[in-house]
Amino acid sequence: EDAAEWVQELLQYDTGAPENSPGTQAAVRRVRVDAFGCGEPLRRSWEQLVNIGYARDGLIGAVQGQLRRAKEELGFTWLRFHGIFNDDMRIYQQDADGSPWYNFAYADLLFDFILSIGLTPYVELGFMPSRLAKRRYSPFDRQDVIISTCNDPEKWEALLQASIAHWIERYGLAEVLKWRFTLFSLNYAMVLDQNLAYEEYLGLYLLTYRALKGLAPRLQLGAGGCFPSVALDPDGLPRLLADLCAAGCTPDFVTVQCYPHENIVQDSEFLHFTSSQLSAPSVLSKDEDFTLHFLEKLHALLDGLGLGGCPVVVEEWNSTLWQRDLSGDTCYKAAWLVKNALSACGQAEMLGYWQLTDFLEEWMVPEGVFHGGYGLFTMGGIPKAAYQALRLLRRAGEEKVGAGEGWFVSRTFDTLQIFLYHYCHYDALYRYRY
Repeated sequence: EDAAEWVQELLQYDTGAPENSPGTQAAVRRVRVDAFGCGEPLRRSWEQLVNIGYARDGLIGAVQGQLRRAKEELGFTWLRFHGIFNDDMRIYQQDADGSPWYNFAYADLLFDFILSIGLTPYVELGFMPSRLAKRRYSPFDRQDVIISTCNDPEKWEALLQASIAHWIERYGLAEVLKWRFTLFSLNYAMVLDQNLAYEEYLGLYLLTYRALKGLAPRLQLGAGGCFPSVALDPDGLPRLLADLCAAGCTPDFVTVQCYPHENIVQDSEFLHFTSSQLSAPSVLSKDEDFTLHFLEKLHALLDGLGLGGCPVVVEEWNSTLWQRDLSGDTCYKAAWLVKNALSACGQAEMLGYWQLTDFLEEWMVPEGVFHGGYGLFTMGGIPKAAYQALRLLRRAGEEKVGAGEGWFVSRTFDTLQIFLYHYCHYDALYRYRY
């Protein structure tokens, strides 16, 4: 009765339907929840991991300020980024005779900051330093993003072991054992097979695994960080995991990316649109529950490979792969995030939102505050709808009591939290790159 009175109070502000348009009637749904029955523990996977673009971006003052605020208000635990071995981080160096040496000045600044604000590094081991690259190819405006295997396995192994030994010496073994490590994504071997063959990627992963485990067996290394269509393709993630297990290099956790796009392996124009960002890189899925359904299929796949107990981390997660999708700056993104976080949180250890900020120096930084960027923040630090949704979700309780279309109820002791959302999916025209 109180709720009905509240709705009537709000209706005094209703100006009525537009002239000459058919009116709409409110649909009423009644839901009964056993508020104090047996609930189930609520896995808060949406607030574990956040991404910034590249390691060097983590040295920008504006990005650091946004990270501090997000850590305080949203409670993130892990920070992930690309490019720790990019040339702009200056780690890998060579003398004139080709002898390697290492400079950790910029890396130390980055990790010192990350740890100082209470975040834990999630380190993607990539990309390939130009002097170590077998082929110098970059699909992005950032020419230091080199997608390649190494030209000298011994030097790659030495780079890995020198880097991790340095971090252990600086921060302690107990701290570094908390970190997560991955190799750069299997996607590149599937989409850029002329520049990075699958066999080369597999060989690089095996080198990386043995280098890390040889230094400290308890270091945690995940695989394969790929799109849903690659993760579910028999020649994609299943093949990689089977080959790794056969070689005695079973990953400590399985990693994927989740953008609701149709099969990118069969889309000949995918790479062009991804690298140019002139339009949506691929057709968006019509499945309103894409995240949940993909993760359910992934778990079934892992069960079939004998890896059912392996943790799953969604490294990158967003409603689109397009940096100019204007819906990212609207309330649509909040409804999408709440719906998918609450429905899929039990399927993954982490749902890593891509990404913290619109400041992504992968393509030219655009003019205009709102341009459809991925970020929780605009470049200038204005929190967008997705940020406010995550602030709201932080108030979720410790147990899930019940859920259904448009609603979710959680509980902490004798207090209930009721989340209501109204999600409307992309229409057909929007899904097809318009």
